[in-house]
Amino acid sequence: MSSIPEEVYLEILVRVPVETTFICKCVCKSWLVLISNPNFVKFHLSHTIQKNHYRIMLRNYWRKSYLLHSISYDSLSSLLESSKAKRIAYDPVAMDYPFKSQGFGIELGGSVNGLVCLWCNEDDREFLCLWNPATTEYKEIPKSPNDLSNDVTDLYALGYDYLTDDYKLIKVVFFEDKEENSPVDVYSLATNSWRSIQSIPYRFPFPREPGVLVNRALHWLGVKSAKDSSKAIVSLDVTKESFKEIELPRVCSENKQDFRSVGVFEGCLCVIAFNDVKSHFDVWVMRDYGVRESWIVHFSVIQNWAEIDNFMRLMWSFKNGEALLRNYGDLLLYDPKHGSIKKLRKLTELNEVENYVESLVPLNSGTYVGRKKNRSVRRSTRKRPQLDNVGMC
Repeated sequence: MSSIPEEVYLEILVRVPVETTFICKCVCKSWLVLISNPNFVKFHLSHTIQKNHYRIMLRNYWRKSYLLHSISYDSLSSLLESSKAKRIAYDPVAMDYPFKSQGFGIELGGSVNGLVCLWCNEDDREFLCLWNPATTEYKEIPKSPNDLSNDVTDLYALGYDYLTDDYKLIKVVFFEDKEENSPVDVYSLATNSWRSIQSIPYRFPFPREPGVLVNRALHWLGVKSAKDSSKAIVSLDVTKESFKEIELPRVCSENKQDFRSVGVFEGCLCVIAFNDVKSHFDVWVMRDYGVRESWIVHFSVIQNWAEIDNFMRLMWSFKNGEALLRNYGDLLLYDPKHGSIKKLRKLTELNEVENYVESLVPLNSGTYVGRKKNRSVRRSTRKRPQLDNVGMC
C-alpha cells in the first residue's frame, strides 16, 4: 500500500459506504488513522451529500411495538424507472434503534448530517436521544431548563453550526391556549449542555413536524401569536441563534390559500398550500431565498380528494420530475407532467417519515445499539495525515 499515493486511496475511501469503512479500518494502520481523522469524516459526508445519496426513515406501529425502516432514494429511483404500476412495492430495511429492547416508544425529531433526534418515552419517563443509524452510536440528552410538562407542547429540531462545527438541538415550548411567549432552549453537543435563548411569540399548528434546514437555517410554519392567527414561516439561524420571519407567497384575495407545511425542493425553501378556489394543493418554491417576490407555483397536485388528507409534506424530488409526498399514513409519488399519483406499498400504521444521510459523524458517547457495555477505543499516537481544504456541505 505504501507505493500508492495517499491522495489516490483517499479518493477511493471517501466513496465507500459507512459500513465498508469499518472493514477498511482493519486493512492497515494508515487507513485506520486516515478514516478516524475528523477531516475525513467531513470529506466523506460532503461527498455523500454532493452525490445526493439520501435515505428515508419510516416509523410505524405494529402489534404494540414501534418499528423503524429505511430505504435509499437511489433504490426508489430505480423502482420508478422499472415500474409502471399504480402501486409500487418497495423493500425497506428494518432498523434497530436505541432503547428498543426496553420497550420505549419513539418519535422522530429531525435529522442533519447523519444524526437523528429521537424523542423517547415509556410510562412516566421521557427524554431526548441523538443517534447515528449508520454507526449505531447514540447519546442520551440531559434534561433541558424548560422540562417536559403536560401543560405545554414541545417542538424539536436538529441543526448544524458550521462556524463552531457543533450540532445543536432546538426545543421550543409553547402554550397553545395562553398568550405567553414560547421559551426556547438550545442543546450543544460539543458542551453536552443546554441554555435558554430568546422567547418567541409564535405557535405551531403541527408541533411534531421537525424544522426544515435550508440556507443554514431551520424553518417551521407558524402562527404569529395567540392574538394574530395569520401564518408565517419562522426561521432560526442555527449559528446566530436568532429568529426571523420569512413572508409567505403574496396571493390575491380571490385565490385563497391555506398554507399547510414547509419543505425543500431542489435545494430551495418550499411551502405547500391548499388552494380553496381550485380545490388542489399548490407547491410554492422560493427561488431566491428571503425574497418574497421570488415565490412561484412550481406544480399543483390535482387528484381525487377522497384519497388525500388535509396535511401534505414534500419529501423528495426525483430526476424524472416526480415528487415523493407524505400524506399522513401514505407515501405518494406524484407526476406533475401527467397529473398521476402512485402509492408506495403501505407499512402498517405508518406514522412518521424523515430524510437522512449515512455518515461517520461521531457522538463521542461510547454507547452503541446492541452493545451492553461501553467499549473504550485505543487512540493511535501516530500523527494524523493532513486533510486541509476539506469542507462540510
